[in-house]
Amino acid sequence: MNPPNICAPIVKCLENVWNDKMFFDFSVKITDVTIECHRVILAGCSDFFRGLFRSGMREVTENCVALQDVSCDVFQLILKTIYTGENILNSENLFEVWRAVHQLQITFMVNLCENFAIELIAMDIWEKIYTNASILGSERVLNQTFTFMLNNFDQISLSLTFLQLSYTEVRDLVKNQALVVRSEDVVFGAVIKWVDHALIDGTNQYVDLSNDSKTTIDNSNFICETDTYQSEINVSVQNLNQETYNELDSGVEILNNDDSSSNDVAVKRNSSRKDKLTSLLKLVRIYQIVNFLERKL
Repeated sequence: MNPPNICAPIVKCLENVWNDKMFFDFSVKITDVTIECHRVILAGCSDFFRGLFRSGMREVTENCVALQDVSCDVFQLILKTIYTGENILNSENLFEVWRAVHQLQITFMVNLCENFAIELIAMDIWEKIYTNASILGSERVLNQTFTFMLNNFDQISLSLTFLQLSYTEVRDLVKNQALVVRSEDVVFGAVIKWVDHALIDGTNQYVDLSNDSKTTIDNSNFICETDTYQSEINVSVQNLNQETYNELDSGVEILNNDDSSSNDVAVKRNSSRKDKLTSLLKLVRIYQIVNFLERKL
């Protein structure tokens, strides 16, 4: 005989204490609203509050803390889950709650948000999920979204989020054998659009691309080391820039003359063409680094 589940009655007792407003001993202030709570409940669920109560800071002695970047409504929803065990998540409040519980370090609710985000991944919301997962450092959600991107590359490549991906993210998509695409021409076109956007957008993309300690490209004499690039570029940046253009033109010509593309959805990618695309992306990276260095000089 299985022992009875006593969790539900215990949670019900906590809910009764909360609803009856009994024995509150700590206040959370959000803008001009003060919300009464229990220290032991906050400390038991939130690493943020546990650390605060151990700190001896003024807020501890005054039994009140002001929260920033968390709305009153969202904090009330979080308390409802903590005191009642009710799952309050829906597609409208997910991202606000996710950010708040990440800030408050409520691990079990972070896991709830991540699980729900993974369930929601679809064409109409993947960009928002991917962006939030990136900001919050959620590897689990990022991995699931990346798989979705691989399986839906034709549509993904048309999005603004694709254009804002880092070099590493684009490279990992392009070279992945599991990429599902109706034609490698789609991949090639997506890479070119990404490069055009990066060059026009400027700013962080150049910094990201120049941060590697070393970049070497097959069939090119170019090596860029971030700690020594200044002297090298001063000598030969103009010639290097022209060489890079020539390499890019050659890569484009090779791909345009390759008749291995197909109009059908690829079950297994053509390895030769995939490798050419990856090499082209590497050459494009040289072009971006050169432009970055030219701007610095």
